[in-house]
Amino acid sequence: VLLYKISDIKKKNIDNTIDFTSGTIESYRRRFNILRNRIYQGGEAARIREVSALAEEMNMSVSYFQHVYKALYGVSVTKDIIISRIEYASYLLLNQNTTISETAAFCGYDSIEHFNRQFKKLKGCSPNEYKKSHDR
Repeated sequence: VLLYKISDIKKKNIDNTIDFTSGTIESYRRRFNILRNRIYQGGEAARIREVSALAEEMNMSVSYFQHVYKALYGVSVTKDIIISRIEYASYLLLNQNTTISETAAFCGYDSIEHFNRQFKKLKGCSPNEYKKSHDR
């Protein structure tokens, strides 16, 4: 009897964990693809202020939402938002007549210093250098 109880407890622990290799995670893919496409639409990422709002939109806890997102795409939702913002900033710098501070604001950054750090980390140069190197 004791062995059966231990077996039942072990089975319950396994059942309560998130199995990211099963079809369970795949059942979220369609909804998450729609969300990810929205994140990468132009300035949409600039309007996302907190991951908790996205998790609430998906009716999930923040932790579970982040685990599912990373399991599906191999990158955190926060990283995807940053990448989307910087890609949009790159587009604005090259195709619009905006200043660095205007570009930062359009992309959802309250701090130009923070914007510059993230831009340089992803693009390898400052926004100003990026704009100058692509001038025709």
